[in-house]
Amino acid sequence: MIRCVSGFLRNLLRITTRRRKKCRPVSRPPEPRLPTRELIAKFKLDAPIPCNACRYDLRGLPIVRDANCPECGKPAFPSWMEGLSSATGYTVDAFYFLIDAMRWRRSGGCPRPEAGRGASGFCRIVCAYALDQAGDPDAACDLLAEWRIRHSEQIGALVYALIARGLFKADPDDSPDDFDGLPGASKMIEQAERACAEHKN
Repeated sequence: MIRCVSGFLRNLLRITTRRRKKCRPVSRPPEPRLPTRELIAKFKLDAPIPCNACRYDLRGLPIVRDANCPECGKPAFPSWMEGLSSATGYTVDAFYFLIDAMRWRRSGGCPRPEAGRGASGFCRIVCAYALDQAGDPDAACDLLAEWRIRHSEQIGALVYALIARGLFKADPDDSPDDFDGLPGASKMIEQAERACAEHKN
């Protein structure tokens, strides 16, 4: 089961500023659907992670509460996230959204908490959280598309980028291949809408 590193969710809200953006229609053409491993292979996850303040390379710095750059003493977390964005081509907000979705599920926001197991469950939580934040299925699709998330493989690639940088953990039997071929985001958002309606009833 994929999860955040121990204690990370509890500390993240104090370390970072939650980013909330209005949904807006996305006009960029959809990207071709590629296997998760192929998407990960395009990332440059072994690239340096420069501190935003002093450019010290933060690779190898343990992911711990209130970690600071050993060179200048500034908080390391914003630099970690900017490094992820540079390495993957996805925005920092896309990664914050996945982390927030995990927090939302653990706080009881997900109508079906048991749905969070495995790759399929993780994708369902992300789509349910998009629906919760956006308010309706079309706006939820726009919200995810704004961050270039339309398919389960894209979610999986971002998850494994977080794993590679030590922000998420995976069990030995988890695999990037588990994210391949799952329903698209729009279909999962429809499923989440039905689940929410059943939960309210």
